[in-house]
Amino acid sequence: MLTPEQKTRFKEAIDRVGGDCDLLVTMATLVSEDAPQLLNDLELQFENDQLQDAAATGHSLKGLLSTFETGSPVKELQAVIDAARAGNRDRCNALWLACKPAIESLTASITQLAVSG
Repeated sequence: MLTPEQKTRFKEAIDRVGGDCDLLVTMATLVSEDAPQLLNDLELQFENDQLQDAAATGHSLKGLLSTFETGSPVKELQAVIDAARAGNRDRCNALWLACKPAIESLTASITQLAVSG
């Protein structure tokens, strides 16, 4: 069962799934299973200048998170993807470093939703 805080935090996500909190928890479980690997892959791809791969991984991560959040920080992730697609390494890295803490925080909140739901 969702806590009052989770209901407030994920109100828009609950609306997106038609109020089906069980479905949202199931989706949160998928995110909690897949997001850590995507985040790890993204870091390695940035470190190895594999920007096209990073763009694809970033797009996958954005899709995974967008059920839960369509604004910040998911919106900022699109700028990272765009910079990676353009091959702009410095801009990509700067944008990623700026949004990474919020992405990790969102992922942690979603994981907590999966655990407590």
